[in-house]
Parts: sequence; C-alpha cells; structure tokens
Amino acid sequence: MSFHVEFLKPGDGRWRQTLALLALALCCASSAGAETFSELLDRAERNEAAAQFELGRRHERGEIVGTHYAEAVRWYQKAAEQGYAEAQFALG
Repeated sequence: MSFHVEFLKPGDGRWRQTLALLALALCCASSAGAETFSELLDRAERNEAAAQFELGRRHERGEIVGTHYAEAVRWYQKAAEQGYAEAQFALG
C-alpha cells in the first residue's frame, strides 16, 4: 500500500475544499458511535455501572449543561458501589 502526499499552498484553489473535507471527516469521526444523553441516562438508571461512570465523567467535565460536581459524585458513587474501578479511582 502506498500513499501520495501533496501539500497545498494558500494560493491553490483546492485548499478550502480540502480543509472543508477534513473538518467534515473529523466531525463525523468524533460523533461516530456517540450516545445521546437520554440513552446514557436510561442505561445509568438501569444500574449499568459503565453508564453511571460515563454520566459522572460528563458532569465533571461540563459536557452536559456545565460542570456539576455534585451530580458527578452521585453517579461515580453509584458506579463505585458496584465495584467499577474507574469510578472508585475518580472518587479518590
């Protein structure tokens, strides 16, 4: 397998198209397999430790509505009580 690498210069009319395609690819790659908040919450409420941990992580990082440490701790504790090691580590 071989690859062809070609560097585009700002004066080249193709650089905008290439940049747009790269942005689209990155956008799609980051959302591939992404779980919606409601799906994650549903799994967490069904007592799935991995979902509880992920919900705690998202609250801690402010990926839901804003940083909400009390909610993060609540979900981490639920996961930790089930023996989920990453949640136990997150709680200290």
